[in-house]
Amino acid sequence: MRSEFVGVTGALGVAVLLSYFVVTQTPQTRKAALGAWDSGQSLLCAWAAVTPVTAAAFLILWHDAGFSDDHTNTTDLLAFTFFLLSAFLWSTSIIELNISQSVINVWLTALASCLLIAVPLTTSSSTLWLIWVSYGVVVFHHVVIDGVLWAGPLMSRR
Repeated sequence: MRSEFVGVTGALGVAVLLSYFVVTQTPQTRKAALGAWDSGQSLLCAWAAVTPVTAAAFLILWHDAGFSDDHTNTTDLLAFTFFLLSAFLWSTSIIELNISQSVINVWLTALASCLLIAVPLTTSSSTLWLIWVSYGVVVFHHVVIDGVLWAGPLMSRR
């Protein structure tokens, strides 16, 4: 199951990163990705500061799920697959300039980040505290920063 986990989530992770790169390539998609933050530099700066920490926390969870035990369980594979697919759907909806769908996809990603609780609940890691902190960072970023602060104002514009 480890090779399946690494193959599926690795491929999806690369797809997400490539799609985020595509988002940065035109002024329209960059503006759509900023959402309600296009006039609020403080929120954008906060997001930019937190994103590398979130990426590192995600990689800690991913490494623990994939490599800390003798085997990788199906729950981890499903949780990471759902999370990465949701993130990919967000970027593709931004590329298509479909803001209402991007809001839905942000909330799907937030939900999927909560499902990553499978990692700290099933790990045998000797650094359990780090796994829980990493989980908290990932969930905080996707629920509060992306969901509440990014998608929330877009939802109220409808």
